[in-house]
Amino acid sequence: MASNNYDIILDCYSDEPSGYGVPLFLGVHQRYISAALNYFGRRHFYLTIDDLRYAKNKRKKLPPGNTDISTLNLTLNVNKTLKLLNEADTIYIVMGCFVDYKYLSALPPKDLELYELIKEFEARKVLFYVLGGKVELPSKFLKSPLFKHVDKVVTGLAYNFLLKGETNSFSPNYDLLAKITKTGASILDQIGLPRVIEIESMIGCNWAKCSFCIERLRGYPVRFREVDDIIADIVASYNYGARYFRIGRNPNFYYYMKQDVPKMEALLYGIRSQCPEIKVLHIDNVNPESVVTPQGHEITKLIVKYCTSGNIAPFGIESFDPKVRKINTLNATVDQIMEAISILNECGREKGENGAPRFLPGVNLIYNLPGQRPETLDYNLYYLRQIMDKGYQTQRLFFRKCTSPLGVSIEDPTTRGESKEYEEWKQQIYENYAIPMLKRVFPIGTVLKNARVEIWKDGNSVLRQLGTCPPRIVIKNQLLPIGKEYDVVVRGVLKHRTLLGELL
Repeated sequence: MASNNYDIILDCYSDEPSGYGVPLFLGVHQRYISAALNYFGRRHFYLTIDDLRYAKNKRKKLPPGNTDISTLNLTLNVNKTLKLLNEADTIYIVMGCFVDYKYLSALPPKDLELYELIKEFEARKVLFYVLGGKVELPSKFLKSPLFKHVDKVVTGLAYNFLLKGETNSFSPNYDLLAKITKTGASILDQIGLPRVIEIESMIGCNWAKCSFCIERLRGYPVRFREVDDIIADIVASYNYGARYFRIGRNPNFYYYMKQDVPKMEALLYGIRSQCPEIKVLHIDNVNPESVVTPQGHEITKLIVKYCTSGNIAPFGIESFDPKVRKINTLNATVDQIMEAISILNECGREKGENGAPRFLPGVNLIYNLPGQRPETLDYNLYYLRQIMDKGYQTQRLFFRKCTSPLGVSIEDPTTRGESKEYEEWKQQIYENYAIPMLKRVFPIGTVLKNARVEIWKDGNSVLRQLGTCPPRIVIKNQLLPIGKEYDVVVRGVLKHRTLLGELL
């Protein structure tokens, strides 16, 4: 096959415990591959799995008034998808979602679907599988046709493979990354849609003891990107028109530079001063233990000062049951968790420029952790009630099943369907906490600005503000243009994460 001297980045989406890469987010791996190819002067094109489904006429037949999310995220290259793939030298595939989650406006492929869609293309295929450990892959993935079909599976950092040939290295080379990310935003010209750009700040976890976590499996020491390098990475995307950013790709943002407050301010101030028209600046995961330190309180104030409203600090609480917490060596004590929630409320519950609170904690709970017992639900409900009774606010709750450190990504008949107990627990947590809390944080009459129409469902429009885990807003009996932004007023709560809205 004659060389055409170009490569393809095929984005099949990634969702790691420490980083989003599912639309409306653009993950770090996707950008780093582009940056490395630019560094070598390699021409390349960016495609999504949606482009490939659309080109192969794999669109779903849905009733009128419903959006097919499997082909929603088309790039500007969609009309030449098959030609590009047929004539490419190498196809770099990014794939791996830690939780089998139902996303609002995207559908990551399973391994069998992806195999069927790419098996005809003769190009060399390199799969960046973001859920692997140092040398481990899920056993079912090893047996899948996709694993046998691709030429190379890389579980380490994408740029380590492209620039140094290392296939399972998670040890960062931030000096090298700084060189390539200055030119790594060019694929934004091919996407044509707004994206929240995921920005890496560090790697490794200062706790790394939780039984179920991939950070414990990988076991790499904490390493930080320099302040100027992070700012330069953001500025590169900003200069290509990006206006939405999240400093993610970390297990604990509050531990950046070992809680060096001046460096944290240099980072956040530097971003806002060099990107004056930025619309979203949010953060990712937070360990409550780091919030309750004297430095943590100061960092909270800086985040409220420099970041945009709607910001969330997802707290990996996982369980309030003391037995479960001890067995799984979870971060922080329950008292520290409650204190951390108090600190964020003290500093961040005020409504910001877009109508959402400036900065609130998120609550993560996991079902079926080692040591779980019937009393675990009682402990969870008791402390959730304490949060309510103390008048605190949290902006979202995520309750999911426990997975292995390597995540859930391969079709597995034993995981289909939800257990009766899990559904019962979820219902009680939603009814007793998530729904009342959503009513507290977004009372009737709240005005939320710049909510983007993402999909149509059952003749209604579903909108969200761009950012970290915002609530969904349903405008009933109107099919508004996809992608257009509106200011809406809250008229009620429909579900644990869904508001009823009305155009302002």
